[in-house]
Amino acid sequence: MKNNWYLNLMIVVLALSAFAFGVLVWRNDDAEKTYQITVVVDDSSDTRWVAFKEGLEKAADDFPVVVNTINTEHFYTPVKQEELILNEQESMDALILQPQDSELSAEFLEEVSKNTPLVLVESDVSMGVENTDRYLSITADDDALGAALAEELAKDTAFPRTLQVGILSGNQELTNMQTRLAACEKVLKKHNIEVIWELHDSKELSKAIVYQQRTKRANVILALDDRTLEEAVDYVESVSFDIDIYGVGCSDANVFYLERGVISALIVPNEFQMGYEAVEKAVDMLKSPIRSVENSEINFYRIRTENIYEPENERMLFPLVQ
Repeated sequence: MKNNWYLNLMIVVLALSAFAFGVLVWRNDDAEKTYQITVVVDDSSDTRWVAFKEGLEKAADDFPVVVNTINTEHFYTPVKQEELILNEQESMDALILQPQDSELSAEFLEEVSKNTPLVLVESDVSMGVENTDRYLSITADDDALGAALAEELAKDTAFPRTLQVGILSGNQELTNMQTRLAACEKVLKKHNIEVIWELHDSKELSKAIVYQQRTKRANVILALDDRTLEEAVDYVESVSFDIDIYGVGCSDANVFYLERGVISALIVPNEFQMGYEAVEKAVDMLKSPIRSVENSEINFYRIRTENIYEPENERMLFPLVQ
């Protein structure tokens, strides 16, 4: 009887030891694992992503993880974007993505997020999705951002002429850009500033601007994102009459034209913060899959030629020289 008691005790001790060893090995493997985080954004080599990539790299060093930004060109369709993600999914632990279409992408992205933690940037497409523990967004307050752009124009109402505004509204397939446009138009209406035309982003945007200006000539152009702001500058530089430009952006080209005074005011989202938080949130979801992670909002700055070299603004616009 006594021998049986010792035998049972030894079995229990050995079982507990094996369990403890298994937990230790599992925790050690988890600690040593280097997560692979894939980043898919539109036209990834464009200079508008410089600050964003700086944020990604800083977070990758801090946590640490491997961040792989996929090379993409401008204006691929949602279908091509989905194909790209499916091709990369086996090699990624998490995905940071700038979706191309809020409505068409939602069902596909929810399916992706079942197996891969997903962080969306510049989109609130995750609103209303049930699988929120694996699916979140990081973006600016687009209502406040759109309003801020219009307010910068309203500050300059001592114009010696009647304002006639054209708006370049970016990708209106995205709900955050729809919000940005609506807020901008609301403030313009409040100040009795007339909008005579509005154009969405497209492959033929430069030609569309020329055609629209021949039909109804705006003397102010508001651009709601980086790409359309660059198109506005290209157009204004090609004509002989005066047009004032206000826009949202942070690309090297747009900062250069702000310095020159071609752009009157620039609304600059904190894209370094967006990149850093995207990696941070992805790591949180990977390490704590049962913990809910909330959407995040980044701030933005209003910058003009006269205050471009104030320390905080300079840090925003020139992250690589800090």
